[in-house]
Amino acid sequence: MAKAAPARTKKKAPPPGRHKKSGRGLSFAQTFLTVPLLIVLAVVAAPTTIVFLAGMMPSAVAVIIDTTPGRYAARCVFALNLAGLAPFLRLLWYGPNDVPAALRIVSDPYAWLVIYGAAGIGWLLFLGLPDAIAMVKKLEADRQVRKHRDRQHELVEEWGPSILPARVAATPPPK
Repeated sequence: MAKAAPARTKKKAPPPGRHKKSGRGLSFAQTFLTVPLLIVLAVVAAPTTIVFLAGMMPSAVAVIIDTTPGRYAARCVFALNLAGLAPFLRLLWYGPNDVPAALRIVSDPYAWLVIYGAAGIGWLLFLGLPDAIAMVKKLEADRQVRKHRDRQHELVEEWGPSILPARVAATPPPK
């Protein structure tokens, strides 16, 4: 006797106002709390905000153009961009923490070179490391193949060619 197919149940729609989030962006409550906090921070810490916004532009660009899952380009650029910006924020915080000092930092070509150069190194890491890692893994795999072939030929010398299948017996030993 055949089993009866289980009855199909309809999935219930979410209640109104409870839509499934896509996982991207801020909710209304987060935005409602974040925007006023950022405005207060910009007013209270204006010199830091000036230097931070000017210096973190490469990170903003990386966030906008990076569509890869995990946003690894944005992460690499952000980390190194922040590392390049940190000495100048320290200079601002432990020195005269006012708007003219922030404008001096922003107008210094050396500061731009360090900050944007660090962000550029973040891009180079993102673009170059996958190929370098692939090359190292390929070299390691080739080394393993050579090691196993050498061991195989040692076994053939010890036991004789009768232990090999016909197609492998025709392969010459490595030099």
